[in-house]
Amino acid sequence: MTGIKQRDELQSTIWKIANEVRGAVDGWDFKQFVLGTLFYRFISENFTSYIEGGDDSIHYADMSDDVITTEIKDDAIKTKGYFIYPSQLFVNIAKSAYTNPNLNTDLAAIFDAIEGSANGYPSEHDIKGLFADFDTTSNRLGMRDWFQKKDQLSQLSDELQELVAERDELSRKCQQLEQQCEKVSASLTLEQYRRQDVLEQVDCLSHLFQRFCTQPPTPEQLYNQAAPYLDPDGFCIYAAVTNITGICIHDYFHYEDNRGMFEAMSYPAKTRYLEAAHFGAVTWKIVPGTSYEEAILGKVDTTAPGYKAFREKVYADALYSMGLDSLLKRADKKEKEVAHER
Repeated sequence: MTGIKQRDELQSTIWKIANEVRGAVDGWDFKQFVLGTLFYRFISENFTSYIEGGDDSIHYADMSDDVITTEIKDDAIKTKGYFIYPSQLFVNIAKSAYTNPNLNTDLAAIFDAIEGSANGYPSEHDIKGLFADFDTTSNRLGMRDWFQKKDQLSQLSDELQELVAERDELSRKCQQLEQQCEKVSASLTLEQYRRQDVLEQVDCLSHLFQRFCTQPPTPEQLYNQAAPYLDPDGFCIYAAVTNITGICIHDYFHYEDNRGMFEAMSYPAKTRYLEAAHFGAVTWKIVPGTSYEEAILGKVDTTAPGYKAFREKVYADALYSMGLDSLLKRADKKEKEVAHER
């Protein structure tokens, strides 16, 4: 699931929950109740943090209202601008919200008490009317229906939590992928710079060949210049020979393949097998006690015109796979110019 799709589904679920619990309240008015509740929770938690002062041994929400002295209350109001008793905290009201038939009036009393705690203090003007838009006594809230839908609301809440968990997991995986992509990108960038450097070197050599030599550089000469950088293990040559001859080394040499000889064999060595097969330089010897035939490689005549033409195609094919086909075209153009001058 993409981030955009998951965000849309999360928003849809939130709206679904809102529509389920708002009863007969208009969507705009319901927003005031939601924001008021969120604000109530915020100042409750903020006030609790102030009282506890970072001391893990103090749990303000578990205290009795009776332990609050006048001095404690006075000092808190002077610092925070208001006061909330432990029993008035959001966390304690939420515990009995589903079963409290007087929740509406209890909340109204708590909000009045919070606002009234600032009376006679400099913060009175700022605190007064803090919950004016949160009319908990409105008969449009449908609190009774809300409590009756407790199980349904709980289910919707679970769905929301699952979506949030999926979003977080998706976000974590995206971060991992981004980190991996950055590593791959850095590696590819380095390889691109390295490859570009080689191309420039070979390109420069190609220009020198064309300028100071009467003959254009051959595919073999171009390959020999680039091979140490772009084909150090000889794979491109092996792949070119496979492509041109159409011989699959594993199908042609059954005995050697079954013994696993080709798994650890270098590409130049495997190329010898293909060339020997292509030019008929292979003899076969029955392996005693088996139905297999072992290949005996003979010597390929590398001076024959057919072999030279074959190797020319191999080098050209290898250069093409290495991305140096533009040099071949330039060499071919030079060859035509030389032929024209003659």
